[in-house]
Amino acid sequence: MDSISVAAQDSALLELRSIRDSIDRRLDEWLPQDPTGRDQVGNAMRDSVLPAGKRVRPLLLVLAARGLGCSSASVIDLGCAVEMVHASSLIIDDMPCMDNAELRRGKPTIHRGYGEDVAVLAAIALLTKAFGLVSSLPDVSPALRAQLVSELADAVGMQGL
Repeated sequence: MDSISVAAQDSALLELRSIRDSIDRRLDEWLPQDPTGRDQVGNAMRDSVLPAGKRVRPLLLVLAARGLGCSSASVIDLGCAVEMVHASSLIIDDMPCMDNAELRRGKPTIHRGYGEDVAVLAAIALLTKAFGLVSSLPDVSPALRAQLVSELADAVGMQGL
């Protein structure tokens, strides 16, 4: 590989890390924080979303948006909404009525760590948080926000997840 290719590859990796770090920061800000540790649903939401991951879905969304010329800061938040939907789907998929998984990324699944009742509530809360986030993107027109909510509903709905 020549030095230009290595430099371009390093630059691309730095950009991906930067985007992923931005997504992780915003997810931390969007999810409920409970210093007392008593908010089991909020803690389950955080435990399902925040562990280190590749963040493939939001990364692809941000890169595609940038490739199409969108430089809005709201793209990161839209990526966060996608990641919340993904985490919600994993909580549901791990439930005893589905795959009955015991571990996810080497840790107890949400229903194992918090109970099935909290897992269901956390999955629903993540979905509603994602819809709320998309419906309130600050620098996106109301018409586009409505379209984004509709697309998200289709992606999550009966023929989606």
